Amino acid sequence: MSKINSYNNTFSYSDIKNCIYGVIEFERAGEHNFYCNNFIRNIRDVSLKTYNHTFDGDYWNRPRSRPKWILGWTKIWIMQPIPPHFSGWAIPFPRFMFDRNPAQEPYDIPVV
Repeated sequence: MSKINSYNNTFSYSDIKNCIYGVIEFERAGEHNFYCNNFIRNIRDVSLKTYNHTFDGDYWNRPRSRPKWILGWTKIWIMQPIPPHFSGWAIPFPRFMFDRNPAQEPYDIPVV
């Protein structure tokens, strides 16, 4: 799964494994729900440019006794873009999301 460029999607019961990036989000994507997925043996499980996503009950490569921290980003605009020539100035600012109920073992997801 990669390169999300849309809004309000639900991703569930997916095996996301053996990837450099399990999920990549483009700039204008947002508000996705991830639940009951297996993130296994990825170099980086998710790369999110926004922070308004929901994670619940995903398996994160190993059993976890605490919530899984997930890094997202937002921008603080110093000067807004002026199309077509000035792309604006922004400072990236980290925002954290959590999977508060990470799964303790991988889901048995059938291959379709």
